[in-house]
Amino acid sequence: MSDFCINKSGTNVPIYNTWGVSNPIQIGTLYNREAYGLVGSSEGSDHCIQFLSSSGGIATGFLLSPPSNTVVGCASYPYGYHTIGSTTYITFIFRQKSTVYTASGKSVWGSVAAGRRVACLTSMSGDNKAYWKGINYVESSSGSWVAVTGDDKNYGFVDTGLANGSSASTIRMYGSW
Repeated sequence: MSDFCINKSGTNVPIYNTWGVSNPIQIGTLYNREAYGLVGSSEGSDHCIQFLSSSGGIATGFLLSPPSNTVVGCASYPYGYHTIGSTTYITFIFRQKSTVYTASGKSVWGSVAAGRRVACLTSMSGDNKAYWKGINYVESSSGSWVAVTGDDKNYGFVDTGLANGSSASTIRMYGSW
């Protein structure tokens, strides 16, 4: 399973093209408070990530033995919390309208409007698109909460906007980081 993460190390962290070789090439920098997708499981202290590259697209790279608090799930820094039924969810707010997909990622479920929130339980993100955040509910324009369903699942994914901005002030989906 993948996670949507935030660099909370307080430092800028180099991103490399590979792991397990003696001279990896730096291909980018993960800035403090920058969001990214952690891809699958880690290899020891090395982590595969999807990040916003300096050329303006999503790229894949590796964090090699990053400092403490570089790999922190976004669930640690929510916008807030909301209880639906008897379950308390973590919420994130959207600065711009964003597309929501069903669990398979193949069908559009709908969207979340600017100024509205999504609710989830963890930092889970998409396996192939680690920059899509797993969610359970979307706050409608009227303020009610609508369950995200489809593909026989009770969750879906929302595009975080990472392809257009990854800093705390530019990313479409925001928490308290």
